[in-house]
Order: sequence, then C-alpha cells, then structure tokens
Amino acid sequence: MNHWTVRVRVTTEDLDSGKLRARVETYLIQAETIEAAQTLVREYFKGMTMDHEIRSISGSNIIEYISAETLNQ
Repeated sequence: MNHWTVRVRVTTEDLDSGKLRARVETYLIQAETIEAAQTLVREYFKGMTMDHEIRSISGSNIIEYISAETLNQ
C-alpha cells in the first residue's frame, strides 16, 4: 500500500461576514494508486457543504503510520 500527499483547496463561507474563505489543506492518503487516492478524497468530501478542489497529489516518503491502535493489535 502506498501513501499519497493530497493538497485540497477548500472554500467555506465565513458565518460572521458572509465572505468566502479559501485555504489549502493537506491530507495523507493510503491507496494503491494515485487514481485510488483521488477517489478516496472525492468520497471523503461527498455530501459536505464546502466547495473543494484537489490541487495536487504526490507520492509520500512515509513508510508506515504507527498509532496506539497499531501497537495494541
């Protein structure tokens, strides 16, 4: 399984001013292919009210993600 760094431009409306605010968020995705990573991001944002656009996808040098759950298995 490969890891991908996906940069997504997210646009939301500021509730106080009513202005649109854009920011770029970075996600780490675990998927076999770049196409599968793109599909996972689209599924993640499906149904959300904020506009989003995938800006870039690149391979990550991360070998493995280690968490407490991983150690407790």
